[in-house]
Amino acid sequence: MSELRFKSWDPLTGGVNSAYLFRAARLIREVGGKRDLLYWMSLDGECETGEFHTLTEPLHDEVFGTEVAFPYKFDPTYCPYRLSELQDMNTPENIAVCHKGDLFAPWVPSSVIYEVLNAAASAPLHQYFFLTRFPERYLEFPMKSPNSIYGVWIDRQGQLQRLLQTEVPDVRYLVMEPMRSRIDLEQYLKASPYKPEWMLLGTGRLRYRKLIRPEWLSEIAETCRRHRIPLYMKKPLHALAGNHFTQEINPTLFW
Repeated sequence: MSELRFKSWDPLTGGVNSAYLFRAARLIREVGGKRDLLYWMSLDGECETGEFHTLTEPLHDEVFGTEVAFPYKFDPTYCPYRLSELQDMNTPENIAVCHKGDLFAPWVPSSVIYEVLNAAASAPLHQYFFLTRFPERYLEFPMKSPNSIYGVWIDRQGQLQRLLQTEVPDVRYLVMEPMRSRIDLEQYLKASPYKPEWMLLGTGRLRYRKLIRPEWLSEIAETCRRHRIPLYMKKPLHALAGNHFTQEINPTLFW
């Protein structure tokens, strides 16, 4: 088995629609908030408005003095002061970009995306993993950097069909987390001119883990084996996957 390690870099967090089932949404809502005196007195109002926020400098907890990571909870929030964090990383890293949001979501201004892409391009020491539910937006931006890896988040068959119709040539990996229904990967591979170089399967929250069927996992595993696509399953899938459990990493994608 290979160990999968990412370092998170989050100049943008959050989203505007809980239906997209972001993995981080529940945690961010639990720990987020402005942390001012009204917050600690339980008198603060709801800080989630659905608007797009930009923070030019950190907000700090008025009691403890620490930086507040998610002052608007899961509202989409852009923090350009975090762009410079890359310059403080002195060793090569595999970086998950905007892991707690979706940089290429339709509610994110193009100017913000360009700023994040330019910051990554200016720090070529690292390998950057982008992931989105909206692959059509990849087509709006030049993606020629050899150390930027673009992926798509899939949890149902219709999203694979959408990816097929989008015809994005730069998608190099797929993430299925969680699988909320059977996904016919074979059908997609036969129809698409582009084959992913890596697949990652996960469970998501517990309520979705209970929906995953062992036969879904074995079918994905066999399809990846036939097409020689490295497949990585997260540890919580071990019992469900049985003999099909595998943790493969494509060495061409990782530092």
